[in-house]
Amino acid sequence: MFRLYVLFGVFLTASVFAFADTSSSVSENTPSAVTLKDQQKQEQDIAALAKSERLRKEKMVKELELQKRSNEDDRNRQNELKAKREEQMRMKIKAKAEARQRHLDELQKEKEYQGRIKVQRERARQAKVRAQAEARHRLAEKRRKELEHQRKVRSKRAEDRQAKLKAQQEAKIEKAHAQAEKLAQEKEHQQEVMRQEAQEKEEKSSQEEIIREEDQRKQEIEVQERQERQRQAQLETQREAVRKQLEDGVESMYQDALILYKQGNYSQAADRFKDVQDILPGYKRSEQYMDEAHQKALTLKPQAVTASDTSGANVSKTLDLFDLNAQ
Repeated sequence: MFRLYVLFGVFLTASVFAFADTSSSVSENTPSAVTLKDQQKQEQDIAALAKSERLRKEKMVKELELQKRSNEDDRNRQNELKAKREEQMRMKIKAKAEARQRHLDELQKEKEYQGRIKVQRERARQAKVRAQAEARHRLAEKRRKELEHQRKVRSKRAEDRQAKLKAQQEAKIEKAHAQAEKLAQEKEHQQEVMRQEAQEKEEKSSQEEIIREEDQRKQEIEVQERQERQRQAQLETQREAVRKQLEDGVESMYQDALILYKQGNYSQAADRFKDVQDILPGYKRSEQYMDEAHQKALTLKPQAVTASDTSGANVSKTLDLFDLNAQ
């Protein structure tokens, strides 16, 4: 459009000069009847025409400059809008990733808290079981000591009674009742032996009952420990599954960032690697690539507007793909 205006101005200027030449040639060939007043009028008309042409050209140049500035302003506004949209998408993805990570942290804390409570309860139950076993053991030991003391008392009483009977029998009839005394002593001894055997059987049965109860409690503790190990394994499997989902979601962003890095778009590649670090810190070599891209972007000149538009479209496409994978 600007070239057409320039060509039109050149054409008008040439026509003005041609008209001036023809008027001058006509004035030379005409007879002296043409007066000086007519020549002055023609010169004034030519000057006015040239002035109007100059003003029109200046007006055209100003209009072209205004149009050019408006086009540049439009391009700048479009670039700003694209940058704002990209920043909003990046912030949205970052907010989603942070919310997702906070949710996972809360779940992990809740699971750890439940696990600690279960461990504490199990320890308290085990301590209670041990205390009960110790109490029963002490009670059995106390009963054993009481039975032993009773046996000693009974044996002492029996000895005293036998000694007394023997003394009485010896005082009354030592010879006549010797055989009867012997039979009585044997009978008493047999009864005492029978009583001792009955007491020993009772003690043995009570000890066997205590041993059986302890074995049963040990088996229950082993079953509970095995169940706790299974729950820990399930929790570990769930954590691995969640991390795998995050890695699948950021893999496409990581690959796009690598493509931008290899193409030489270091500034945009650094931004993409930063997004990957925000979502999943320590993922592959994203942190190393991000530092290298920042350093290279500082040494290179900024790219053209068309290249930034293309990279912006690629970023939007990558962010859309990440949203689909997250859903």
